[in-house]
Amino acid sequence: MWLKGLDHGNLIIKFVDKLNKKDYAAMADHTQCDLGKWYYSVGTDVMKKYGDECVYAYKELEEFHIKFHKEANHILEDMRVGRS
Repeated sequence: MWLKGLDHGNLIIKFVDKLNKKDYAAMADHTQCDLGKWYYSVGTDVMKKYGDECVYAYKELEEFHIKFHKEANHILEDMRVGRS
């Protein structure tokens, strides 16, 4: 699981790099990044092995994950059309 968190850390770095390079093309949505692909496929089953607290924490991640992707893409769109 923590490796998937690192995948998302890399996504944040990619977002910052895109801003620095003035590359404002949209990023993958929350279902298409590495974390999202895992989260929406086998993630729940993996987390169930570690108990209810892990499943709860895992489910709490979803809202933040979706929000990050939406906000990152809103920022990129604003930059692309000059609304920075």
